Amino acid sequence: MNQKFREKENPSAKIAFFVWDSHQYYNYKNIASYLTESEYVVCDTWHANIRDRGNGCHIDEIIDLLEKNNCHWRVITEINDSSFIEYFLKKYDILVSTLMWPPLSTLSFKTLFSRKKTVRILDGCSKGLATFAPWSAYFDIALAYGSYTEEYLKLINTTYIVGNHKFDDWFSGAVNREETENIMARLDPSKKTILYLPTHSGLSSLHNYASAVALLRKKYNVLAKLHRHSWLSEANASVRLLQDGVLMYGSKDDLLSLIAVADAVITDSSSVSLEVLLSGKPMIILDVVSLDKEAWRKHQEGEEFNGYWYSGGLEYEESAGKKLRDIFFKFNLLVKNPDKIESVLSGAFGEDWKASEDERNKFKNYIFAHQDGKSGERAARIIRNFLTMPKPTSPLLGAAIRAYFPVLNKNYAFGIQKALREIKRKDQEIKKLRIENLTYYIIKKEQNILKKIYLLLKYLLNGDNL
Repeated sequence: MNQKFREKENPSAKIAFFVWDSHQYYNYKNIASYLTESEYVVCDTWHANIRDRGNGCHIDEIIDLLEKNNCHWRVITEINDSSFIEYFLKKYDILVSTLMWPPLSTLSFKTLFSRKKTVRILDGCSKGLATFAPWSAYFDIALAYGSYTEEYLKLINTTYIVGNHKFDDWFSGAVNREETENIMARLDPSKKTILYLPTHSGLSSLHNYASAVALLRKKYNVLAKLHRHSWLSEANASVRLLQDGVLMYGSKDDLLSLIAVADAVITDSSSVSLEVLLSGKPMIILDVVSLDKEAWRKHQEGEEFNGYWYSGGLEYEESAGKKLRDIFFKFNLLVKNPDKIESVLSGAFGEDWKASEDERNKFKNYIFAHQDGKSGERAARIIRNFLTMPKPTSPLLGAAIRAYFPVLNKNYAFGIQKALREIKRKDQEIKKLRIENLTYYIIKKEQNILKKIYLLLKYLLNGDNL
């Protein structure tokens, strides 16, 4: 049964925006605000069983944020029960999501998801293999940031370029003033402010650079907004930052407010490295690849797993994040050693940043179109028109993926069933052998007892002749 959380349903909602983490609200909000026929669907996630978390879990955090911003929402916790999911999603004509996680992936090979109209919203694009992964083919429409993402998405989805709607408030001058003032109240006004934005898992700079970033507090205010998975995959380094006095922020905090108060940004392979280009703020990138070749090998070859999260194979040579790092290396804005952070940062405040301007802007415009504060409105128009339009025909590659993966899924299912039958047969054999082995030891024990009785009787009968 779906666990009860407080809800504020929109009775006329025909469009659902799926949320697993607070940061996704900021990605959707400038689209959803134009769609009065929409609401948010807050989902449970894989972090832990919902019944083990109680009050204060990620669902409560998301609800607090939605309530604060006067949104409509419903909550689904039974994310693996197909019949319940079908009932829950019945009211919606369009499903909008950044991810293919349960409950959506629970339906990915089933008829309901293919019957619904679906729209994919991007949530970053630096890691090419994740951005253009095969699961995107299950969406009818994809909304691209610009030429780079449109070039690849159009192979598998009907694609429209809309720009980065997350930054609409930046371009329209509507960044939350109250939030920026609250952040600034925590800062030393005599110091410049550095914002640290690391990614998670094998490509995260937290493993090797966290201590060096914390040391910058001697000269700068240092803020950190961690990736939503960092407290799982880099727990120790995250705690060290907190203990070292770095001002910590999380998913529920608006990225734009933090960028607004920062004088410079430090990041790594995070997708936010591309987005910060839109702000024009000086930035340096921490290079994890050069520092740890073995970690990079494991990442590329799919061996990376830390017990919480597998993130191997997210980047390759043509990924946007890799191309950006190449540009930053050219202009001495890429850090390859923790001891060099401060010197590279000084260059970002000076001539190195100015020297990179032309190439940075050219690359920024390749990644992000329509830097006009109207990307959310543009995206909303496409989604609303989709309410009355038929589902588009999938591009050839997208259709091939849709056709192939159900077959692959069935083959895996048959393989699992075959393996389970073999395991059951072996279990029966082991059980039989255990019974036979037990019988042997019982008989052997009885034999030993009989031998002892025989010897005792012989002794009693023959005395010293024994």
